[in-house]
Amino acid sequence: MQFITVTSVNLDTHTTSLGDYHQLNQKNYVPALKTESGDFMTECAVILEYISHQSPLPLMADYATEQYWQQRM
Repeated sequence: MQFITVTSVNLDTHTTSLGDYHQLNQKNYVPALKTESGDFMTECAVILEYISHQSPLPLMADYATEQYWQQRM
């Protein structure tokens, strides 16, 4: 089982316990996900798809099926 660490962002000052959030995410909005390789993902749809592929359970439908597109609406 993998665990994640959640760090909150002060949206008024754009800071975290790690420092300036803008340095982590130039788009300067939440969310951002740091992968095991150290890369940051900053798009909601991409983050959700990445998380679903990390799960042993089928959380997303197969690509380009009707159910896949419904999940992305």
